[in-house]
Amino acid sequence: MSLCSNCSTPSLTSLTLATANSKAPSKTLNRYEIAELGPGSIICTPHFAPLGDHSISVTSEARTESTIGPVSTKMRYMVVLAIFPEHMIACPLTSHSGRGLANKSREVREEFMGIRAEGNRTYINDTPYRSLIVRRGEKFKLLDSSVVHVMAPVVATTKATASLVGRVTRESAADLVAVFKDMLPRIY
Repeated sequence: MSLCSNCSTPSLTSLTLATANSKAPSKTLNRYEIAELGPGSIICTPHFAPLGDHSISVTSEARTESTIGPVSTKMRYMVVLAIFPEHMIACPLTSHSGRGLANKSREVREEFMGIRAEGNRTYINDTPYRSLIVRRGEKFKLLDSSVVHVMAPVVATTKATASLVGRVTRESAADLVAVFKDMLPRIY
């Protein structure tokens, strides 16, 4: 299940958002939207990583063959951690195919922060940190099993980011940055 309901899974050519026939959004952020980006912004942007699930068919749009092996390609929601003139560091949202973190070890759950809609009183946070709170009225669907993978940050270019879809509260943005900084000394 794709987390990015208003962004569909891209093909190889759409990673540059260059083709009109691809399933990726044809729009990228304009200069006013780029100026609005900051820690806590929620974006939908192209994401690719080594393919972890080799059962995904070679013909799937979520899989691309590269010179270094199979790659997972999709549009993914991310929460911005830091912004720079031409790129940003962002933490991806994942739902582990709708399963969340309930079956993950404590050590794995420590790499994530929960994320919930403001006012959601039924959300179950399976992480050791306060969950990030998405401000009311944002225009994307957040799954109850969604979490932010704080220790898997990626670099995204502002020129290829498809859309700015929301924000977490200021307090949540500060929590995200603080948790990330706190985790850095644990890297071995």
